[in-house]
Amino acid sequence: IYDSSKDFTRRISISKTTVTLFAYPSKGGVIVLSPAYGLDLEFLCLDRLHPPIERFSTQNEEDEFCKKMLMLGAKWWDSLSRHYLVTGAQEGEEDCEEALEYDDTVPSPTVRERLWCSVAWPSAGGLVIAEFHSARLGHRNDGGREYEIPEDVGRLGLCADMDERAAMLRERFEGKFFASVEDYDEEGGDAFLGAWGWKIDGKGEVGALEKTW
Repeated sequence: IYDSSKDFTRRISISKTTVTLFAYPSKGGVIVLSPAYGLDLEFLCLDRLHPPIERFSTQNEEDEFCKKMLMLGAKWWDSLSRHYLVTGAQEGEEDCEEALEYDDTVPSPTVRERLWCSVAWPSAGGLVIAEFHSARLGHRNDGGREYEIPEDVGRLGLCADMDERAAMLRERFEGKFFASVEDYDEEGGDAFLGAWGWKIDGKGEVGALEKTW
């Protein structure tokens, strides 16, 4: 459940096991990358050892940062409260699970909200993406087949560069190569990689995009 102490300027959150990055597009909502590895911070031109605490001071700078976050497979949530609700349920927080299961006013998680993905941008060009649809919260897809996120995705944190990540995604996590984000979208990909182009009129996944500026 959303904690009001978490505001719209925080760039990074570090827990015992996970680093999470936040970005705040002028279009509304919040873009979240979790987990974020050192390789992701390098891609985003952030200091790995001393990452910034707050977002950029101007919308233009923040929007450019948002676009790079999406390239890494970050999720574009309608609001911070929606992010904390769905991820809390996925992590087994009872109050979040009950809200999604029993409160008819709370929309069920969408395919994009439940998607796990990881993206690599190899030096030879194009991109490689692996994606899995979480079967948590009683959801099923593909004719009832349940999908589970591989238990060893944490090994992606061992990759030293994008070429290594691309190779690991293809060899261990069913990663697929695409020449461009446009090609990925044309193939019906479920991640938000190209969302900057199709998120319009303040429409989010389940409601309006919350204003954060």
